[in-house]
Amino acid sequence: MQSNHIEVQATQMYVCKYRSDDLDVSWASKGLSVSVANGEAILILQRHIFDDGFENLDIIPLGADKVLVRSNGNDDVSKVLLSAT
Repeated sequence: MQSNHIEVQATQMYVCKYRSDDLDVSWASKGLSVSVANGEAILILQRHIFDDGFENLDIIPLGADKVLVRSNGNDDVSKVLLSAT
């Protein structure tokens, strides 16, 4: 009797782990995670914000419809955004 052996290789998944330091936390705390409405393209959104006089805000794409709005100065982002409404 002949034996058929099928060899199965184990697969491993590599998961990147990241541990933030105090500088990372400080940097991220100066921003807000925001959802972009109406499927607006991020580059167009960045242009609108700059054209409206908010040169000190950075718009950083996070994926899908999310961006990080961050001040490149010492401004409070939430106060800047509230003043625009």
